[in-house]
Amino acid sequence: MPKSSMLHLIPTPHLLRFTKQSLKLPQQWNILLGSDPAARHLYAAGRFASQIEPLTGQTCRIAVSGGTVSPADEIRTHVDPAVPHAQGYRLSISPSGVDIRARTAAGTFYAFQTLTQIVRQIALQSTKRPLSLPCVEIADQPDFERRGVYHDCARGKVPKVETLLQLIDDLAGLKINEFQLYIENAFEFRRHPSMYDDTDPFTAEDILVLDAACRARHIDFVPSLTSLGHFEKILRRPAYRQFAEVEPAELKKRGEHTWCDDPWTLCVTDPGAKQLLKEMYDEFVPNFSSDLFNICCDESWDLGKGRSLELREKIGPGQMYVDWINYCNDLSKAHGKRIQMWGDIILHHPELIPQLPEDATLLEWGYEAHHEFDQHCATFAQRIRDGSRGGSQKFYVSPGTSSWLTLAGRSRNALANIHNAAGAGLKYGATGLLVTDWGDNGHQQMLAISLNAFAYGAAAGWHLAATPNPSAGKPDWDTGRVPPPPKDADRALRPLLEAVSLQLFLDPTRKFAALAHDLGLTYERFSWQRFNGAIDWYLFREKWDFANYVNRAAPKDLPKVIAACERLAKSFEASDLLHPDAEILKAELAFTCREVIHTCKRTALRQGWLAADPAKRNPEHETLRSKPAKPLPKTFPADMKKLGTDAAKLQHEFKQLWLARNLPSRLADVDAEFNRLKQEYRKFAPK
Repeated sequence: MPKSSMLHLIPTPHLLRFTKQSLKLPQQWNILLGSDPAARHLYAAGRFASQIEPLTGQTCRIAVSGGTVSPADEIRTHVDPAVPHAQGYRLSISPSGVDIRARTAAGTFYAFQTLTQIVRQIALQSTKRPLSLPCVEIADQPDFERRGVYHDCARGKVPKVETLLQLIDDLAGLKINEFQLYIENAFEFRRHPSMYDDTDPFTAEDILVLDAACRARHIDFVPSLTSLGHFEKILRRPAYRQFAEVEPAELKKRGEHTWCDDPWTLCVTDPGAKQLLKEMYDEFVPNFSSDLFNICCDESWDLGKGRSLELREKIGPGQMYVDWINYCNDLSKAHGKRIQMWGDIILHHPELIPQLPEDATLLEWGYEAHHEFDQHCATFAQRIRDGSRGGSQKFYVSPGTSSWLTLAGRSRNALANIHNAAGAGLKYGATGLLVTDWGDNGHQQMLAISLNAFAYGAAAGWHLAATPNPSAGKPDWDTGRVPPPPKDADRALRPLLEAVSLQLFLDPTRKFAALAHDLGLTYERFSWQRFNGAIDWYLFREKWDFANYVNRAAPKDLPKVIAACERLAKSFEASDLLHPDAEILKAELAFTCREVIHTCKRTALRQGWLAADPAKRNPEHETLRSKPAKPLPKTFPADMKKLGTDAAKLQHEFKQLWLARNLPSRLADVDAEFNRLKQEYRKFAPK
C-alpha cells in the first residue's frame, strides 16, 4: 500500500488523506455517470478507460445511472454545488467504490486525471495481482484559473498535427487548460499565398482538428497572431514591404540600433497595413472556438521611427501604441473575441493602461529566474484596480521553458523562472500562468527539452505551495558568473521529477525526467553563463575563426561536460518508456547529448587553433594576442577529419528527428549550420 510520500501525482492535490483500507480492482469497472450534464462526461470516462485498460487488464463499461448495483465495482460521478471551485473536485476511493464530485464537467475531467494517475502508479509498480488501490480522500482545486502552454510555430518548426495532438493529450493529463501556438506567417492565408510561400503552413482544417481535440479535454485553444512588431517574415516580401514602418537601413544611417536587417513593425498610419491585418484576422480567427485572441503586439521597438514619425512627435509612442491596440480590439470584437496582449510595451506607459480595452488581458513576460515579476505584477494590479474601467482588465504571468538559444536547455533557470512568476502572480491576483516555449534562430532545440518545464508549469499553476523552487542566487551578467544553487535544491525536486517521469513520460523506473533535468544543467557545468541562452548553442553557432564565445569556455570545463553527456546518452537510450512517442523522446535527448559532445570537442580544437597564432586569430582580445604561440597537436588534422564525419552523422540524425515531428519547411535553416561546420573542418584543417 503506497504511503503518502510514495504517491507520485502531478499536479499535487491540495488535500490528500489516506485511510488504512484498500479497494481491490474488479475484473470490470462500471463507470456510472450522473444525469446532470456536468457529471455526464462521456469523454472523460472513455479516456480513463482507454488509458487504464492496457495497464490493468480491466474492462470498463460506461452508463448513465443514478443507482448502484455493486458499489465496489463502480466509479460514480456526481454534481455537487458544495465544491467551492468551478474546476475543483472531490475524489473518494473506499472499499465501496470510487466517488467523484464536482460542480462542472471540467472538475469531473480533472478528477478522472487524478484517478488515472493513481491507477497508473499502482499498475506499473505493483507485482501483486489482483491490484488494490489505496483508499484516499482528495479535495482539490487550482491556484490559477488559467494554466497554459504557449508553443512557438513561427521561428522554424511547424509541427505536424499528430505532434500537437499528442502534446495536447499529454498536457490535458497534467490539467493544463489553455494552449496557444505562436503564428506569424505559418498559416494558409488564402488571400495572401505569397505570405507563406517558404513555409509549410497550418491549414484552417488543421486548426479545426486541434480546436476540437482541445475542447474535448477542457483546454481553451486560443488563437495567437503577430499584429504589430515581429512582422519581419511578412514585411521582407516585396508585396508587403510597403506596409512597414521603416527600413532598417534608414535607421542605421541615423546611428540607431536595429534588431534585424528586415523591416520589423507595421506602419500604424498606413490604411493598407490596417486592411492587411483585417484580412489576416478574417481568415485566421474564426477557426478557433475560444472567446479569447492573443494579438501579441510585443517588442515593437521601431514604432513611430519612420513613416509615422510625425504622429509619434504629436501624441507620443505610448498613445500610438494604445490606439493601435484598440484598433486590433475592434477587429477582434467583430469575431466575438476578447484580446490578450503581451505587456512589455504598455509597462513603459502604465498610466495608459486604463485606455486599453476594458476586458483585455495583459501578459507579463520575462525569462530569467530573477525577472522582476513582483514589481511588474504590482504595477499591473494597481493600474487595473485604480483604472477608470473598474478593474475589469486582467493579467497573466508568462515565464518560459528556457529552451531557446540552447542545445540542452537551462533546467534550473526555467523552473525557478516559472516559480518566481507563479509566486508573484498569486500575490497580486493574476488569473493565469502561461508557460512560453520559443524557437529563436531556427528552433534548433528538440521538443523533449521543453517537456519538464511544461510539467513543472502545470504543477506550479495548480498547487504552487507543493512545488519546490530550485532557484540559485541572482546572477552577475557582467561577469557571466552565477552563484551555485543550495545543496538540497535538486534533492527537493526528486519527488516532482519522479511524478513527471511516471505520469508524463510513462517511465516505470521514475528516472527519465531526472535525466532530462540533468541534461538541462549542462549550462551550469560551464564556468561562464549567458543571459537568455546557453553557451553550448553559441559555441555550436559561432564561426570557427570568430574569437568570442570560444574564449569564454574554460578548457577545464569541456571534459566535464563531455563526460556528463556521454553518461546521459547511454541512460536515455537504455530507458524503457511506455509513452506513445517513447522512441522519439529517447532519440531527441540522446541526440542532444551527442550534439553537445561534438560542440565541446569542436571548441577544444578551436582553442588550440587560436593559440597557434594568437596575434592574428584573436584580433579583439589584447590579452590573448600577447600570449606566445603554441604548436597545434599532431592529431589536429585527424581530429578535424573525425569532427567532419561526426557532423555529417549528426546532420543526418537531426533531419530525421525534425521530420519525425515537424513539416519540412525551414529545416534548411538549421541544416545550413551543419553544412557550415563540415566546411570549416575542411577549410581550417592543415593541408
